[in-house]
Amino acid sequence: MVTKFYLKPTTHWLIAILTLAAFFRLDLINQPFVDFVSWRQSDNATIADNFYRRNLNILYPEVSWNGLDPNYVGYEFQTLTYLAGLLYHFIGQHDWVDRIIPVLFGLWGIFALYQLICCVWDEKRALVSSAVMAFLPGSIYIERSCISDPIIAYKYFNEFLWTKPVLFLVVLGLCLRPPHQRTSHSSAQQIFEISGRVSSEASSKVLEQLRSKGADWIGIVEKQNNKLRKSNPLFLEYLERTYELKHKSPNEVIYRLLSPQEVSKP
Repeated sequence: MVTKFYLKPTTHWLIAILTLAAFFRLDLINQPFVDFVSWRQSDNATIADNFYRRNLNILYPEVSWNGLDPNYVGYEFQTLTYLAGLLYHFIGQHDWVDRIIPVLFGLWGIFALYQLICCVWDEKRALVSSAVMAFLPGSIYIERSCISDPIIAYKYFNEFLWTKPVLFLVVLGLCLRPPHQRTSHSSAQQIFEISGRVSSEASSKVLEQLRSKGADWIGIVEKQNNKLRKSNPLFLEYLERTYELKHKSPNEVIYRLLSPQEVSKP
């Protein structure tokens, strides 16, 4: 005897809402982190990169912009960046990996909101509420960005949050912070301080130290960049020869470290 399963009409609507929500969030999923919250997305991407390349310990997240390492930071519990660092080992390091994780958590958050409102009111109100969350422009934008907000929302909406094991993990994430170590100035600030007071040779040594530590990118405030062009053209020539300009805006410039094979000879 074959048993047939029938879905309720509200279930069909919920599946349609989740499908359309996924469609909107997966559009341009491989976009680099150059949109409105690029600074925080890039920040999270460096933490995921350090989990991948250096230390796969979730209690010791590191950034790559605060001078010579180690550069531990006391951010929120690093669920997003840690999962991204793990996935890098299996599918490679891509920008879409950092975006797909918030998308999945965001979709689960829509479903969890639906379940929550079903418990409080009824299925009709739950459908309307989940549709609002699914198609709200701000929700779509946030839930496809490499930031932790969708994961935090998922934790609060999920009715299983208050079970003892998960509650223990949340409290552990809030209480356990890696040791915050005082570090020197940022690498860019070190370079500009040295280039302004000593020579381009000393500035180049700072960059070579960063290169030996595994640095891949360097960001420079545009005002400092213009000042450097006037005060130390030799160092700027070295920078343009060993780093590739990837992004320029009225506020900052970002260079990518070139491999030894890519570096042009003087």
